[in-house]
Amino acid sequence: MIDTIVGITRKTLYETPSELLYETGPVHQKIPVVHYDPATGRIAQVAQLGQVEADFLKVPGCAALRMPANPQRDWVNITLAEPAVEPRPTLTGFDRTTIAADGMEKATLNGLPVPCAVTIDGIVHTVTTGELAISAAYLGEYRIEIDHFPYFPFTETVTCT
Repeated sequence: MIDTIVGITRKTLYETPSELLYETGPVHQKIPVVHYDPATGRIAQVAQLGQVEADFLKVPGCAALRMPANPQRDWVNITLAEPAVEPRPTLTGFDRTTIAADGMEKATLNGLPVPCAVTIDGIVHTVTTGELAISAAYLGEYRIEIDHFPYFPFTETVTCT
């Protein structure tokens, strides 16, 4: 016996009506869906959904794309003409992590987003040029932290000797 309901075919197996086998096909394939913040590109949720769920499931405040993503590694690049999932960028680090404590020698970090908040030993500074240069007149270690999405959080210590 075959019943057709809204385009889905089911077959009754053997003689037990409660045991159903649903045929596979395009309507049953799982679709990767990424829900993301349209202002930042931060991924809020990823899912594998059926066609019907993918068409109707909405996450409040989020836009959606039909493509796979890893929320720990990826983001949705909203600066493109068509938003797309991409790996989150990383900062490469300072050109050196040890400098002389003479107030002259510098450790430089390039490629920062503009503007960018940089925390040095708990004090927040704003960098507006995309480059951070550190020099010090005193011996010590300076902990530099940058947490600016979509970049991965960055922490490095510059030692002044």
